[in-house]
Amino acid sequence: MAVPANTTQSTAMRVREDLSRIIEQTSPLDTPFINMAGKDTTDNRTPEWATESVRASNHDNAAIEGDDVTADAQTQPAIVKNHVQTFDETIAVSDIAQMVNTVKGKKEMARQIALAGYALRLDIEKRACGNYASVAAAAGTAGKFGGAQAWLTSNANRGVGGANGGYSSGTGLITAATNGTQRALSSALFEATIQTGWTNGRGTLDWVLTGATQKVAISALTGIVQATNEVNKDKVAILAAIDVYKSDFGFHSIVASREYDARSVLFATKRTWKLTTLEPYNIKKLGKTGHNEKALLCRTVTLKCLDEKQNAVLADLT
Repeated sequence: MAVPANTTQSTAMRVREDLSRIIEQTSPLDTPFINMAGKDTTDNRTPEWATESVRASNHDNAAIEGDDVTADAQTQPAIVKNHVQTFDETIAVSDIAQMVNTVKGKKEMARQIALAGYALRLDIEKRACGNYASVAAAAGTAGKFGGAQAWLTSNANRGVGGANGGYSSGTGLITAATNGTQRALSSALFEATIQTGWTNGRGTLDWVLTGATQKVAISALTGIVQATNEVNKDKVAILAAIDVYKSDFGFHSIVASREYDARSVLFATKRTWKLTTLEPYNIKKLGKTGHNEKALLCRTVTLKCLDEKQNAVLADLT
C-alpha cells in the first residue's frame, strides 16, 4: 500500500529539543474585518434578513390644527440574503508521528489542527472583506458567500469603466464589482468618498480597512500636524503613519489587513456587518484506512450586510 498523499511522517519533523516550544497563536490583528463584524448564527443554508431605510427628511412636514389624518406611505424593508460557505482543511498524520514527542509536547494531530484553524480563519477574513460574488450551492457546486466590497453600490467611488456589483433581488445573488481605470489615492478622493457615505447612507464610517499598499498611501496624505514626537530626552520618534483620520464628518480609524486587496479602501460602519455561523469550528475524525489518522476541520459561515448604504468603497487605486 502507498502512503496517502500529504501524510505527515515523523521523518519530516524535528524533535522537540530542536524547535521552540512556542507556536504562534492567531492574532486579532491578522483578521481585523471578521473581528470587527458582529456575530450571529443561522440554521439556514441561505439566511435572509431585512434592510431598513428611512425616508428623506421633509422641511414642509406641518399639520393643520384640527385636521383629520390619512396614512402616509411607508418604506417597506427589503429582504436580502447571502449563501453560506464551508471552509475546510483535511489533515493526515502517520501513527508514528502521533507517538513521538513533538513541538510544545502536543500530539502532531493536535498541533496541525491548531494551525489549520488559524489558516481557515485567514481564508474567511480574505473572503469577507473582498470583492467576491456569492455562489448558490448545487450538485457538484460549492456554495460561496459574497464579500463586503461586492455588496456596496450606493457609495462606490470607482475609476472610469468601473461598475458596481451588488445584490440582485431577482437572482438572490451578489455580483462582484467590475474593475475600472486605476488612479492614485488623494485627499480629495478619500474625503469625497467619506462625504458620500455620510450624506447618502447616514453611516458613521468610523472604521476604514485597507491593504498594505493603500495604508502607506493614506499615511502619505497631507495634513499631519506633527511629524515627530519626543519619547524622552534622549529619543525622538518619527510619526510616519496615520492611524486615525479626522474628516469633517468624524473620526475614522485606519486598519490594515494582510488579506485585503491592494487597489481599494473600505469605509465601514461597524454595526452593519455580521459574520453569521451555521456550523462552528468542528473536528471530524475520518475513517482509518492504514497507518495514519485523518481529521477534517471545517467551519460554515456567511456574511450579513445589514445596510450597504451606510458603507462606502474607494476602488480602482494604483
